[in-house]
Amino acid sequence: GKPFARPWVKRHVPAILVQWYPGEQGGYALYDILFGKVNPSGKLNYSFPQSTGNMPCYYNHLPTDRGFYHQPGQPNRPGRDYVFETPGPLWAFGHGLSYTTFEYGNAIVSSNTLDDDDEIKLTIPVKNTGNMDGDEVVQVYLKYNADKEGPSHALRGFKRVNISKGETQNVEFTLEDDDFEWFDTQNNTMDTLEGEYTIYYGGTSDISKLKKLTVEVK
Repeated sequence: GKPFARPWVKRHVPAILVQWYPGEQGGYALYDILFGKVNPSGKLNYSFPQSTGNMPCYYNHLPTDRGFYHQPGQPNRPGRDYVFETPGPLWAFGHGLSYTTFEYGNAIVSSNTLDDDDEIKLTIPVKNTGNMDGDEVVQVYLKYNADKEGPSHALRGFKRVNISKGETQNVEFTLEDDDFEWFDTQNNTMDTLEGEYTIYYGGTSDISKLKKLTVEVK
């Protein structure tokens, strides 16, 4: 039950089915997935590191956790921060494969600003672009843009939805005042701070694979 470092496996194996401590029915569950009776939809609840030197490895990292020079290396070309590798995870928190594929459209927000005791409704269109019905876990993250020292982004909600092949579903989230709470370095407290926030959404915590939009808190 540990997040092992398996870079060789990722390079050579197209898909991995992970199931720890499954109990008496574990064999049946594995059988159903491997033979296509069940379409897998699980997502990782932690990040897999690339190596023991890549620890700690978590999605909501601080800016300094990715190095100072931002010059990652490769096996044939050493870098300055991580000498022989990139600093990102092998598989990110929230990652998971399926027998189908999903495409995220541009989200619609009920308002671009959030006032006191208000809320923002976020509607995310998700289309099943594969040939099989399946579940997708839609994830929403938040980042306070003025914060240069805090986490890269923070999970604010997720929903599992079943989408038939070829179908598009509008997945709705409601972000309230306390969802925008961020650590205030001046007062050392959590508070809803005024300014611009970025909302990230998609099927993983990997920012490079997420779509985004900005809203303002007044």
